[in-house]
Amino acid sequence: MQRAFPVVLAFLLSLFLTLTARASVSVERLAEESNWLHLLHYHKTGMVPLGGSQVDDARFFLSETGAHDPLAEMQASLAAFRLPDSGTGDHAGCQFPARFHWLKQRLPGEGLVRPQCPELDAWLKTIDGVGLSLVFPAAYLNSPSSMFGHTLFRVQRRGGGNPLLDYAVNYAANADPDDNQLIFSIKGLSGGYPGVFTIVPYYDKIKEYSFLDSRDVWEYDLRLTEAEVTQFLRHVWELKELEVDYYFFTENCSYQLLTLLDAASERFDYTRHFRVRAIPADTVRVLVEDDLVADTRYRPSQMTSLSQQLEQLSPEERLAVVTAVEDPQWQAEDLSGLREDRQSAVLEVAYAYARYLSAKLKRSEPHLGQRTIRLLSLRASMSTPASFAAVDVPAVRDDQGHETLRLESGFGRQRGENYLQLGIRAAYHDLLDPPSGYPPGSQLEMFQLLFRQGLGTSHSAQFEALRFIDIRSYTPVNALVKPVSWGVGFGLDRDAEDRELGAYLEGQGGRTWALAPGLSAQALLDGRVWSSLDDQRVGAGPSLGLLRQGDDWSTHLQTQWLYGMAELDSWTGSTALGLTWNPLREIQLRLKNEYLEGEDETGWQHGLSIFWYL
Repeated sequence: MQRAFPVVLAFLLSLFLTLTARASVSVERLAEESNWLHLLHYHKTGMVPLGGSQVDDARFFLSETGAHDPLAEMQASLAAFRLPDSGTGDHAGCQFPARFHWLKQRLPGEGLVRPQCPELDAWLKTIDGVGLSLVFPAAYLNSPSSMFGHTLFRVQRRGGGNPLLDYAVNYAANADPDDNQLIFSIKGLSGGYPGVFTIVPYYDKIKEYSFLDSRDVWEYDLRLTEAEVTQFLRHVWELKELEVDYYFFTENCSYQLLTLLDAASERFDYTRHFRVRAIPADTVRVLVEDDLVADTRYRPSQMTSLSQQLEQLSPEERLAVVTAVEDPQWQAEDLSGLREDRQSAVLEVAYAYARYLSAKLKRSEPHLGQRTIRLLSLRASMSTPASFAAVDVPAVRDDQGHETLRLESGFGRQRGENYLQLGIRAAYHDLLDPPSGYPPGSQLEMFQLLFRQGLGTSHSAQFEALRFIDIRSYTPVNALVKPVSWGVGFGLDRDAEDRELGAYLEGQGGRTWALAPGLSAQALLDGRVWSSLDDQRVGAGPSLGLLRQGDDWSTHLQTQWLYGMAELDSWTGSTALGLTWNPLREIQLRLKNEYLEGEDETGWQHGLSIFWYL
């Protein structure tokens, strides 16, 4: 027996060392697993992907090298999770509950005991999430951070009958509200803003998007288990109030929401699809194509509802709406000439219009507040309901429009010489692209690069243009709302007369009128500054346009005059016609003819291109 004891002791020591070695190997292997990397936000983006975490706040790491060493962060996490619990909620397991839960599931032999986390438990109980919906407010050109649209999550509460009482998880740039589109684009592209995750009541976001910004909203219910939703919320807890640098094209709102999904379950790895750019519509498409979307719902904005109701009123009733809201001397008796059901319709539209003026346009006439209450009271007193048709649900969702990356190959003739043209546009829509799924009368192009190969005597290859940003917003006026049509753009291009390369900055403002469904006319005042190494030009003048948008074909006719500001007798005029045909969803044929008239050069330019949407 005594002789056997050393043998048994040696065996037990050998077994202990073997298990310890296996545990060590297990930790090293776990530190390389995708879900652990997702929990640390180790993702690769950019043209030259760099390693490490995308979280830029040191409070997110327990190891000094955790931002670049996932194994060191795992070892530091395990060491912190083994420390005694004081019961006050300051334990590392309370600070990083998603990591703690994942490690406890993967390393059951570590004996990790969940600490007491009263603040975390109360937060989870308040939210009481059992499901998750992705929310996609439409693109909004008047907000720099939402020009491509925006996405956020709605956390579905247990037994919740009213979605407005749910909570929303949002990521956004903490931008200066006074920054205009150009400043935001420059700082957003370069990581000049910190981004933060927040969780707020859902009705606050609906008020912001649907009511104040007049943006339609799509909701996508996701196929997540309750356990995945809980892990999602644990990870949101880890990130709230931390800073994660915001990049307009890559690490933006939609991309960062995908990082939350990836961290919630080992079956998700959606960020791998977006290494160079992440546009909201594209991120939604990935979830739809992966069959993660169970159901969709459309929530029209206040302006969409108001506009469709306005179309159902007669000219006399539209005038009555304007008078009821804007005339301080208006009385309810002024509606006595209308049937009661039509009075109800006028009062309903007038009430919505009065709220729009107060909230959206910030108008504060002395009578407007009391008039809004008066209109609501009169509407409630009517026994006959207003007979409005339901708001039309768009046949094409915002995620079902054309793809946002576009390639171009074309042939043309300018200044008596033929040429071939190649181009690429990173994002995302222009006036002649198929309009379904995009705001009507809108254009937002970024990073459009064009090259030309001459086919004449010179056979020269030229860099033709780099348009950093080109925005157009042509929203028609109606009887109630008269938005300003506007545009702005800057980049590099070649002068139409002498073909010299220079930098330009242009802008425009005016009005748009709807002539028929899909057909509108514009009257604008344009301005343009162009500068090369040898020449500078500043011009301004009027332009007129006629735009027809349709999924089968579209056309845009525009004529423009620019008068020199430095030399008052100098001027240029141009008339351009663009015509497109879409034989397939992914392919477009585009014909462009332009007549240029100036002091040094007069003549036609013709072009025929084929576009591929990818």
